Amino acid sequence: MRAEEIQKLLELQQQQFQKNQSELQERQNQQLLLQQQQIAELIEKLGSKDAKQIEQDKSADYCKLNKLIVEFHCDIPRAYTFETWYEKYKTYFEIEGSTLSQELKVRLLISKLGGPEYFKIAQKLLPRKLNDLKFEELIKELKEEFGDPRSKLLKRFDTLKLKCNDFENVLEFGNLVNAECEKSEMALTIEEMKILIFISGLPDCGSELKQNCIRLIENKIKKNEDCTLKDLLNDCKIFLATKKEVKLLSEPKQPSINTTFFNIQRGRDHGIPGYIAWRSLCNLPQVRDFTDLNTTISNEIVRENLKTLYKKVELIDMYVGALLEDPIEGALIGPTLACVVSKQFKALRDGDRFFYENPDILSSEQIKQIRRATLSRILCDSGDSMKKLSNVGTNSLCNTYLDFSNVLKNLDILSSEQIKQIRRATLSRIICDSGDSLKKVSV
Repeated sequence: MRAEEIQKLLELQQQQFQKNQSELQERQNQQLLLQQQQIAELIEKLGSKDAKQIEQDKSADYCKLNKLIVEFHCDIPRAYTFETWYEKYKTYFEIEGSTLSQELKVRLLISKLGGPEYFKIAQKLLPRKLNDLKFEELIKELKEEFGDPRSKLLKRFDTLKLKCNDFENVLEFGNLVNAECEKSEMALTIEEMKILIFISGLPDCGSELKQNCIRLIENKIKKNEDCTLKDLLNDCKIFLATKKEVKLLSEPKQPSINTTFFNIQRGRDHGIPGYIAWRSLCNLPQVRDFTDLNTTISNEIVRENLKTLYKKVELIDMYVGALLEDPIEGALIGPTLACVVSKQFKALRDGDRFFYENPDILSSEQIKQIRRATLSRILCDSGDSMKKLSNVGTNSLCNTYLDFSNVLKNLDILSSEQIKQIRRATLSRIICDSGDSLKKVSV
């Protein structure tokens, strides 16, 4: 055979081989695609079967737990709170119910609430719905709502007041003590024991002080702060001082401590600067000796008495010096007290965010209108129906109701038309027409 024929034969064989190879590759690809589709369908069938099985298992667990868990009914007098109930069934939710979703746990917990309990917590959380809460969030809300309102301190305090009424019931009393000590967690530190003994030992007449001590300790507990007996005694000291001050001011007819002496001594105890230091603060004339006091204390005899008592002008107590000052014009107190009191009232006014002159409360135009108002204008605008003055004091003139018709009925000096005009007059109209210069009302 010639070389050309051999070459053609080889080319034909090569083409046939490539054709067969491509057909084989295509058939293999089709078979592989078919197998993949079959595998995917099989996996889908198996997956749906497992999902159904899982849902069935969850439903079975839910029904099982629903039968095991008892419905919750709050009973505070018997110390049966939600926390007590949940501690008993906590493992059911966490272990047996571990396969349940958050939604199913919430639904199960809600189904275990008694009627009154469900209504109370649902009303509290409005407009939110119970089913919208997370499980842990719902647990927290239920513990707060159906917990013992008494603090740990009050529980311990009530435990200390337990008494055995009958000698024959000693064993029952022992069981009661054991149970109450467990409830109130009677594991005390030394400071807690001191505080408990102190409060328990307070006399029955000191109920207000006792309540004040309990409030202080409860506030410390809420802030996670430790409370010592020293802190409690300091608070009691402040409370008793306040009560004493109120008594001095509210019972002037009762025999009590001399208020002036008490205030002088209190100023010294607190280290309040002397009268001269307060004068400097208020920018009053400088005082070097007792004669320099003549600018504010004009009475020479008073200045001599001060010199006899204090020896040095720097030693004069603030309370004494301020009260001995001559009153400033239009006031009952002298310049030093006026300065101190005005600073205090200014601080109170500036610290009041609702004060009408503060920025962003009222506009400048509104403030101008308020400042322009007079008592006569207020009465004119709002008192047309006023017939008589109310009983505003002991002055008989203020309590007199003038019936114009009775006063003028027998007078011949006025015409009938004039009498009609007087009868039509109202107190507010009289004040409106003639009282723009009215500055104050005396009674």
